[in-house]
Amino acid sequence: MKKIKFLVFCLLFQIFISLPAALFAWGSGHDVVARSVAQHIPAPWSEMLQNNPEIMRQFLIDSHYPDNFNELERERWGENYLNILKERKIESRHSFHLPEARCLAFELLVKAIRENDSPQVLLLLSLLSHSIADQTSFNHEPLVHYATYVLGREGLNLVPTLELDLGWVVKQEITRKIWNEHCAKLAKKIKTYSTPEEVFTHLFEIEWLGVEYAYLGKTVLENAFILEKISQGTDSKNFTRSREEAEKQLALAFCEVGGWAVQETLAIFETALKMAKSEQEVIWSGKIEDYAPQYRQKMIDFVQSRPTEHDGICLPYLPLEGEKSASIQILYDSTGRWQEGFFNGGDRIFAVQIAETLRQNGKSAELLDIRTFNHNGISSPEKVSLLIVPAQRINSYYGTDFNAFCEKMRTFKKAGGHVLLIGNQIHSNLFPDFAGILTRVGENDAYAKPAYPVPYEKIPQSGILLRNFNSEKTEQWKFTKVPMGTAGWFWPSGRSVVMENPKTSVIPVLDFVFPDQKRKTIGFVSCEKTPELGFFPTYVLGFSYFTNETPSFAPIKLKLDSVGTKILMEFVNRLEKKP
Repeated sequence: MKKIKFLVFCLLFQIFISLPAALFAWGSGHDVVARSVAQHIPAPWSEMLQNNPEIMRQFLIDSHYPDNFNELERERWGENYLNILKERKIESRHSFHLPEARCLAFELLVKAIRENDSPQVLLLLSLLSHSIADQTSFNHEPLVHYATYVLGREGLNLVPTLELDLGWVVKQEITRKIWNEHCAKLAKKIKTYSTPEEVFTHLFEIEWLGVEYAYLGKTVLENAFILEKISQGTDSKNFTRSREEAEKQLALAFCEVGGWAVQETLAIFETALKMAKSEQEVIWSGKIEDYAPQYRQKMIDFVQSRPTEHDGICLPYLPLEGEKSASIQILYDSTGRWQEGFFNGGDRIFAVQIAETLRQNGKSAELLDIRTFNHNGISSPEKVSLLIVPAQRINSYYGTDFNAFCEKMRTFKKAGGHVLLIGNQIHSNLFPDFAGILTRVGENDAYAKPAYPVPYEKIPQSGILLRNFNSEKTEQWKFTKVPMGTAGWFWPSGRSVVMENPKTSVIPVLDFVFPDQKRKTIGFVSCEKTPELGFFPTYVLGFSYFTNETPSFAPIKLKLDSVGTKILMEFVNRLEKKP
């Protein structure tokens, strides 16, 4: 019997660790936020948690409650609460990531406090702490997300020990003290809300309030990388700061974002306590339209006014006022959050890598904010030798309009502009002559998983082949990694190949080589002599997909690996307009 129990435990543990890492935004950081909330909420709730290890243990477990797609459990919610949730279309645990679910959770929190239903109060408080903390999770910031899920131990394991989770801050005495002191100060500055409408509006606005902390991602990654290298034996003299200074900077960055989540959760809970004592009716209408228009307008205002430079990774590649514009312009979307945005969340990483790689290869290159392009287009197209568009996905996003983008692209093309599109598709609105030239092969895309022309098990036998324009030589590389990680919206991905006998003829430049050595074109230029359009899928730029190179982050200089560089430069040299 003991052996059976042990086997069951092993099976359950294996299922748990195999869950998509994308589901765990802060990971152990949710425990850190929940513990701090438990410490600073008013009595008797703080004593209930601090003095009862089992209650605290369940509270911490529930701080991960929304990171699960299972249906709501009748035994946890009871008939009354479950009926209310289902009537309002909240049927799964994962739904509590939504702003409307946060609003309903607040309504139920007030109800549970009035009914003195302690288990429900603590469950609702813990899942609210999770949903709020997710808005500032560094794992949702592009650079840290990329390092965690693509390069880190959740992905290619190229930087396996980087401390990029809030949980790090309590692992050692010095940083734990910094965290505790920071949260204690914030707990004394709690602002509650007067009406349910104020609370509901705020619970919608939380969706974008945390975005402003994205600029700290660069600080987090640089200092985490320094600490990793020092722990592996690298002399700290090789870096611009000591281990102690790196630890302090990393801790302070975590305090900014984690502290925000603690303070916001405390404010919501103290407001619920206040309203529970009153005769105030607290009912979430369930009508998103009551709050969504106001939220949408605020989101538009925020997205359209947010300075590009707040995305720390792009700073070295932005145009300098008064200086001559670079001849190669790379479109860059600095406004998205998590997997949202005008472009795909990971496309900004590739844009920066492309800019750095081009500069290292003697090219004049800079980033062009997509909002600037949509408003002004390319003011002097004759001075732009090539426009590069790294975009695995393109769609309207809070005031950045897809139709405006298409119009500006058409204007640029009419002026003789050349374009390199790096992504998964060619929109008919942008390039009607090439509409339908691509078809998809391989398995259907799975949620939060990258996809390729072959299944994962066949990737080691597959590769790519590049044709050199200046000679008849070709270069071929096999995959050295199986890039099957989670959080697929940041992984370079794609199943598109050029269809057989396309209506519009193209010049093949890049092929996918299947295990049986058959090839299909995945990258092309529009003609031989003066091509105006080039295309290839993003995944061929995947760092270390075809090499055994490792990245460096101190200081941060994102660039492509040697294979990605060869592919990029081949297309640039073919497409770039000559002076």
